[in-house]
Amino acid sequence: MNDTTSRSQFRASLVVFMVSLLFSFLAWDSYFNSENPLDRSLFSHFILAMGLLFSVSVGLLVRSLELRHDELKVELREKVNELLDKTRELQQAEVKSTAMYELCFPLFSSDGLKSLLDKAMELTGTLFNADEGSLMLIDSKNKLYIAAGRGISMETSRKVHLDVGERVAGLAVQQKREFLINGGLENYMLFRGIEGNPLIRSSLVCPISFGEQVLGVLNMNRTATRDKFTAHDVKKASVFATLVGHAIYIERMRVALSEKSQELKSSSHPSRP
Repeated sequence: MNDTTSRSQFRASLVVFMVSLLFSFLAWDSYFNSENPLDRSLFSHFILAMGLLFSVSVGLLVRSLELRHDELKVELREKVNELLDKTRELQQAEVKSTAMYELCFPLFSSDGLKSLLDKAMELTGTLFNADEGSLMLIDSKNKLYIAAGRGISMETSRKVHLDVGERVAGLAVQQKREFLINGGLENYMLFRGIEGNPLIRSSLVCPISFGEQVLGVLNMNRTATRDKFTAHDVKKASVFATLVGHAIYIERMRVALSEKSQELKSSSHPSRP
């Protein structure tokens, strides 16, 4: 029985109770205070009827309170189960995040930028079940080039140079946002006029950033895998791309500091004529 039924019974019990109380008061007043009091026998029957109404109203009231009590118990149980489910989800998310951080740890101990980028591309298969993908960086001319790839040929990698804002990867950099693409590009108004690869079933395109600075873009595709990327994958890819961005920035700083150190050593020990 739902909440509406219990509330209706509660209201009905109150109505019956108030009516019986009103008529009892009127009968009492008529019997003792009226110039033409009710017959004693009639008054007795009336009191019995009012007693019956009182009993019915109390029964309805008790029943409605019992129903409401049961409903509150069910609601409480549902709320507790909901909180437990959310707690489990948070625990699972924490475990997955910890696992991802552990898997990504080698990025910060790579031997050079090329090794770092290759490890990042390997992780796209482990973490996201991507069949292929590319990691594009921005060069000194503000163009995107493929710095590392997985499942794509070197010839294709050398040919690709995109302006910021060009194609999906360029738009991800320009707008500093992720793109989840399931199906062909023709299904999305934003990508009308951009030719897509018909073999790609699902794609994730995510900018690689360090703070406010966009360093490049990460592209992941599923071609053989039937499952499509989800909104959860987008959130996870955003975290992963941020880790990659930090690792790239740290590696570049390490190289810059090493070069500066070499310059300082050279300047402090000038060659003799």
